[in-house]
Amino acid sequence: MQNSLEFQITELDRLGHLLAQIADLEAQAEVIKNVFKSAGKGSYEGSLFKATVSAPTERVSIDYKQIVEDLALSENDLKPYKKICKVSASIRLFAR
Repeated sequence: MQNSLEFQITELDRLGHLLAQIADLEAQAEVIKNVFKSAGKGSYEGSLFKATVSAPTERVSIDYKQIVEDLALSENDLKPYKKICKVSASIRLFAR
């Protein structure tokens, strides 16, 4: 891989174009998904792909911050329950 500034700018612009295309494709996919969601729960088949639409549901989560506050837990109280997950490097790109 080259390290020249010209190469970096070219690759950055290429990345920007690819991400813009992906965003356009995702928007198109959302429109089509919404058509099937509007049609309702069920199974739908095309020539190459099959889709299943499920009914909307609810998701339950625990309000961690509220529990810590209500039980007056300290950082030391929480240590045995902590999990550390590695987060990979990322790049954020904005159109100019």
